[in-house]
Amino acid sequence: MPNTLCLGVSIMHDRSSPQVTRRGGDGDGDVVSFSAQIMSMLAARSAQGCPVREAFVRLLVQAAVADSDAVMADLLKDLRRQRVSVVALADQYIPTAARCMGLAWLDDQLSWADVSLGSARLQAVLREVGAGWSADLADLPHRGSVLLVVPAQEQHTLGALVLVGQLRRLGVSVCLRIAPNRADLRQVLQAGRFDGVLISVACRETLEATAALVATIRGLGHGTAPVILGGAIVGRPGIDVPCLGADAVTSDLFAALQVCGLLSDARSARKRA
Repeated sequence: MPNTLCLGVSIMHDRSSPQVTRRGGDGDGDVVSFSAQIMSMLAARSAQGCPVREAFVRLLVQAAVADSDAVMADLLKDLRRQRVSVVALADQYIPTAARCMGLAWLDDQLSWADVSLGSARLQAVLREVGAGWSADLADLPHRGSVLLVVPAQEQHTLGALVLVGQLRRLGVSVCLRIAPNRADLRQVLQAGRFDGVLISVACRETLEATAALVATIRGLGHGTAPVILGGAIVGRPGIDVPCLGADAVTSDLFAALQVCGLLSDARSARKRA
């Protein structure tokens, strides 16, 4: 799949597209629609040799918003029997399911409570499947280290968790901080030596806070490592993301690693995977 820097919820409307049963639905009434955007993305990934089965995405959405945790547990067992890898689950199926839930919320097909519950379940699955991923397992002599920050007021954190797994599988050590204040940043920057600082941005409304965050990082004297903006907002139609004082803006993971000087190590880890 394309290596994107912090996947986020990307939403479009298309009520004529395929449907999945929502929580409490009977299959003929309340439904969650798959948008044309989601369908085209699935087709594109299949064309790239990374097939994503629409039926599995539908089932994952249903399990995420189900009344019982047992539904998700049973589905994960079934996906393993169907030979869906944990990497495909983390990098492809879970982000796609999150987008579908965001779409359904905008279309008033899922409540905010449903989406909150579903997102929490998807994040729990991400943590479970990624528990064994560590840069130490990549067996690289000069592994890099990055600080990944989600700004305050940013509601989309699932994409950052996806990115953490991708980076660790590439041999990069990751320190994740969500909505840190100045004291938190000072402590983590003083305690660690980072090759780069990645900032995940999904919403236009958080750009002002992101600019302040970049300035804070610069002001704390962490000027040697590059600061890179990424996330779902980058490349979104109609939105031109300014640098906001950062060294680069990109939604491409390997481009970000290149700015950090870690591209060769990451490619070595990818070949070993």
